[in-house]
Amino acid sequence: MKNTRSFKIILFLFIGFYSCEVLDEDPFVQTETENFYQNLNDALDGLTSAYARLKSGNGYYKQKYLSTLFAASDQGLSTFLLNDFKNGNVTSSDPNTEDIWIDIYKAIRDANNVIAKVPAIDMDESLKFRIIGEAKFLRALHYFNLVRCFSEVPLRLVPVEADVDEGLPISSISEIYDAITSDLEYATTYCWDRNETRNNEINNLGRVTKAAANAMLAKVYLRMASCKRTAMAGIEGNIKYLELSESPATYYQWAADKCDAALLDSGFMLSGNLDQYISIFEADNGNNHEMLFEVQGSDEIGQGTAVSNLFTPRNAGLSGTGFGGSNKLKGRFINLHLNKNDPRFQNSIIKEYQTCRIFEIYPGSTGYRAYFPIACSSTITATNNNNWPFTFLIDNYLDDPNASERTFKINVNRLPEEGASYRRVEMDEDDQLSYGNAEPLTMGVNTLTSSSANNKLIEVQFDNSDICFNQLILNEEDDVSDDVKEQRNLYSLWQGWTSKYIDRGATTPYTSRQNWHVIRLADVYLMRAEALAELSQNPGLASQDINALRARVGMADFNGAAMTMDAFRTALLEERAVELYMEGHRFFDLTRFGVYDEYCRNVLDVIPGTDGSRQAEDYTWPIPLIEVSANSNIN
Repeated sequence: MKNTRSFKIILFLFIGFYSCEVLDEDPFVQTETENFYQNLNDALDGLTSAYARLKSGNGYYKQKYLSTLFAASDQGLSTFLLNDFKNGNVTSSDPNTEDIWIDIYKAIRDANNVIAKVPAIDMDESLKFRIIGEAKFLRALHYFNLVRCFSEVPLRLVPVEADVDEGLPISSISEIYDAITSDLEYATTYCWDRNETRNNEINNLGRVTKAAANAMLAKVYLRMASCKRTAMAGIEGNIKYLELSESPATYYQWAADKCDAALLDSGFMLSGNLDQYISIFEADNGNNHEMLFEVQGSDEIGQGTAVSNLFTPRNAGLSGTGFGGSNKLKGRFINLHLNKNDPRFQNSIIKEYQTCRIFEIYPGSTGYRAYFPIACSSTITATNNNNWPFTFLIDNYLDDPNASERTFKINVNRLPEEGASYRRVEMDEDDQLSYGNAEPLTMGVNTLTSSSANNKLIEVQFDNSDICFNQLILNEEDDVSDDVKEQRNLYSLWQGWTSKYIDRGATTPYTSRQNWHVIRLADVYLMRAEALAELSQNPGLASQDINALRARVGMADFNGAAMTMDAFRTALLEERAVELYMEGHRFFDLTRFGVYDEYCRNVLDVIPGTDGSRQAEDYTWPIPLIEVSANSNIN
């Protein structure tokens, strides 16, 4: 690549390698590679640097790439900085694609160095081939992302010579896919199984496995098949796929074969029940049995990503401090493009969260009702009781002094380090006061109920003022005075959040322990279901694989036997949406199925200031201007 901004100087990211259970990444910069690759440790260090490139810059899996894929889909809205992706107006001067382009080609550069230089090292042959196989997997992933996002791009498969400063012309779709499939075929042969050990070397969790390579190759073949199929049906956005040499049926068969191969690794397996399914998205459960390949998160400075901040509400204790809440679901996607009653959806969305407000999801799962704070720190009334010096009056908010049992929630957002307690003060039917026992306050929702149906709560007393909480009256059938309604400030927030990326332990925007799921085992089952149905033109053959995923969450069986292929494809997109939403697949699914315009219009056209229409040129993004202007070989 020739790029006056970042490609003229060849940098090399050197990373210390440690023999531990999970791939370790601790990068620093080395300015040249000519004399670096001399021994086994150099080979391992160079490879680990290639892994680190997945997240070393903000343009790739660390941040921007994730949000642009979301913004370009039908799932909802992202930050205003990505409005052009939301509206289908991406231009060559877009700063987001510029960063994505630069970071992916840097990653390709480091993979090329490993592939070119490790073969000459005198070392164990099995480990050498594994290292090269992992680097080829990474290079294939990078080019697969490029060709899906930008279509025809420059294809550099060897390191840039120190005295060469000339860019490459773009390569055709078929040439790029030939390189991708060649790299992945090598990886399927020489990569090791999960946790496999040979000659005292272990394939650490987080590294590429044979199963991951087969799954990724299946994904590549499936895209080639579906894009060529839809191009043959007249979808102009995929027209360049007509140059692929084989028929869609051939690619579907190859995809099915690679899915079969991916499922042979006994180190990976589907969850056995709903609880296990829920656990696969926990922050401390990365590289679990359903995750074939992930970009590694970390709570260490310089090694994490922004994934938690990007996909969870800001300042809710679910991610690090700083920016956040970029990517949220919209109701029409939830209502129209997936089954919102599916346990996979209901158990991977945030039902309640708190900032300085309480947000509780509506029954329809398309938005939240929110309550503003009514009491915090110094606004809590002082008393003359030394043991209970602060009180929150409740009876002032009740317009019926003879009301029966009262129930309240207070949502505690702040507590002092030493903790705090509360007690209830109640009044019986004879207006006699009684005092409850001291009970500890906890962060989050605390429920207070009068001890007798004949009593009413009139106040809550606290032993410390350094707290902040909200009040929510649960007896919605009660009459509530106008000033209470004003204090509660009820409003609706019509969007949804996923719980797939919560990390309550993250301290900064880039210290999330959550991994980014590049490819999951569930995707393999869905890909095989699609390939088998397309090969036979019989949706019934997809039922077994789809039901394997449904069974693990207690979902009713899918039966495709009576479906037309068009109906099946719609149903399959719904299955893929509910299983894989917000994991980076949706934009690519809509384009390869040739329904990009239809599905984006369904969701986005009704949102003010948003254009859901998508033309053929919107199926991919233009090559960034920084490349075009610096590379004379690109017209």
